[in-house]
Amino acid sequence: MKSILYPVTSAMTKRYLFHKRLFDVVIAGLIFVLFLWWLLPLLCVISSISIGRRVFHRRQLTGKRGLTFTCWVLNTSRYNNWGVLEFSRWGNWLRQTGLYRAPMMLKVLTGQMSLVGPEANGSREDEQFAVQLKGYYARYAFKPGITGMAMVKCSNSQPDEGSRLFNIHQWDGFYLRNASLQLDRRILVQSFNNFLSSLFKAQSPAPVQNVSRNIVQLLKPARRIGALNN
Repeated sequence: MKSILYPVTSAMTKRYLFHKRLFDVVIAGLIFVLFLWWLLPLLCVISSISIGRRVFHRRQLTGKRGLTFTCWVLNTSRYNNWGVLEFSRWGNWLRQTGLYRAPMMLKVLTGQMSLVGPEANGSREDEQFAVQLKGYYARYAFKPGITGMAMVKCSNSQPDEGSRLFNIHQWDGFYLRNASLQLDRRILVQSFNNFLSSLFKAQSPAPVQNVSRNIVQLLKPARRIGALNN
């Protein structure tokens, strides 16, 4: 497990971080007590019927200071009759609503994630983006978030996954420069509104794309890299 230290930005005062952590614990605790204790088992049962025995998908994510941790999300894909990996109709609904991230709420309570923060990426994605994007590692000053500026601005239904992930990092940069409790509250409200509007708007299943190669190609042009750093 590696640890990487980065300078604290002006937005990250000790007072802000203390209130942000307090806010995380209170809100995540309420969500767990009121909803998650019964909703997560229900989602698991439906997933086991719709997708199969593999209900959870394990991800190795990079957190604050570059420390890696294991996180579980609900599995959303399966192999069809032709052997092609695709999002099931149920899995597509989980992704559209963001409920596949429900197990991440436990990581908020343990302090490895935050309710609001930059998009959580794995070590492989970090290595790819770090080569192309100047200042990418500044995100390690924050805990990754279950939701964030990028997630409320970038739709999961966007057909070009490479473009969506490029936009995610643009909005993550905006959040890193302007983080505040007021912004966190606005993001949570918008996330809840997006959740309500997406409950009955899930689209048809689509094949799972291998986007890692497309992401690197998308980020190569200097014009786009310059736009991200501005």
